[in-house]
Formats: sequence, C-alpha cells, structure tokens
Amino acid sequence: MLYPGNGKPLFVQLKDLILQWIDAGELQTNDKLPSERALSEDYHVSRITVRQALNDLVREGAITKRHGKGYYVAPPRKIEYRLDSLLGFIEEFAIKNMKCEITILRREFIAPPEEVRAALGLRNNAKVFLLTRLIIVEGEPLGIDYTYLPGNVARLLEGMSLYNSILYRFFEKNGFKLTTADQWISAESPTREEAELLRKKEHDPVLVIYRNTRVEGDAVLDHSRTVYRADRYRYFVTLKRYPPVSLEDEA
Repeated sequence: MLYPGNGKPLFVQLKDLILQWIDAGELQTNDKLPSERALSEDYHVSRITVRQALNDLVREGAITKRHGKGYYVAPPRKIEYRLDSLLGFIEEFAIKNMKCEITILRREFIAPPEEVRAALGLRNNAKVFLLTRLIIVEGEPLGIDYTYLPGNVARLLEGMSLYNSILYRFFEKNGFKLTTADQWISAESPTREEAELLRKKEHDPVLVIYRNTRVEGDAVLDHSRTVYRADRYRYFVTLKRYPPVSLEDEA
C-alpha cells in the first residue's frame, strides 16, 4: 500500500516496495516484474509515477528493461578485488568507498582442526582463538570470515570490540610487520548455517578464500577462511607472460 501525503513521493514509495520484494526473495534474479499497467491499477497511481519508479530502478541497476518484454530483476552487481595487494576486508571496502559493517558471531578459544594447527605451526595440545565475523556490505550480507590466531597474538585483542577494527593495522602498530600471504581460492557449497546467514540456498556455490598471513621472519600470523557469495564477489588478476623461450633453445 502506498500512502499519499506522508512526505515521501509516491514513485519513491513504489521503488522501496519493489526493492523490498527483491530483498525478501519474493522477486529473484531474472524474475519479471508486474507490468506498468498492473502496478498502476494495484497501487492506484498514474502510469507516469510507475514509469518514474521503474526508470530509477533501471538507472540504479536493480532491474533491467527488455524492450517489448517488460522489466526484470537484474543480477546482483559483483564486487571485484584485485589479487595484487595484502588487505583485510574492512580495508578493501574502505578503499572502494563502500559501507562495511561487521557482526561478531563467535570469539573464543577452541581446539583447532588439524589443518589450522598445521598452518599456524602449533603443538597438538595448543588452542587457538577463533574470531568469526559476518561481513555486511552496503546493507547486504556478503561473506563470513573465520580467523584463527595463536594465543600469544589473540591476547592483544582483549578488551577490543572488534566490530570495525582493522586487524592488520592493529597488529602492525603492535610490532608485527606483515609481509606476504599465501592464498587459495576454492568453489564450494556453504553449510546450512552459512547459507542462512548469507541469504542463499545450501546448494548455491560460494567462493572460499583460505589465507595464511605471514610476518617478517616468515612466521604465520593467522590463518583465515572467508566464505563469499559467489553471485556478489569475484577476484581479478593481471597475468604477465615470461619472455618466451625459443623452441631451438628447448631442443
């Protein structure tokens, strides 16, 4: 229902309503929107008002117009990250001038899985600090980050809120000189909990980033596993070809 006279133009109210349908999953990618005529009749507004709302949504990238066919929900725009610098995700989205919010899901010491213990070079009985964060970008869940830290590093975080803390900068201020990171990228399926948090289905693919961050001396500072929505996030890298070797040299 639209409400004339409430201070918000009718076309803006209609835009908000359509965006609510998309956010709630009532309309999904490539679904067709009701026609201009149907929207006009259902919400008792002029066709001009409907067209203004739809054209604004097209300009904003939320929907697309197919000539002669109508309006359709557009695929989500993907966030692109270049594989040429070592950044935490808060730093990454700050550079892009995108609003990034963090929800802390877990912060506790645990007995780590074997692969985490091996990555951090810990003894069999050592515990690690697990920090699990939901990454929300521009108001929409984008990823879930699991960061594992050795106890001596984790103790530095005592008393910190961790909601919007840039951990890499914090560690550097406390004497850890970050140098490089080993990173692996994998296409996987989310767990049921991850799918719910990311507003996806369990069979939807996700992009999983495994990272070992190293400091001066080549020690691993942390191990992380970050699960990103594959429909919203992708990596970009420029490849350089080595000087070609002549076939005569290889013979």
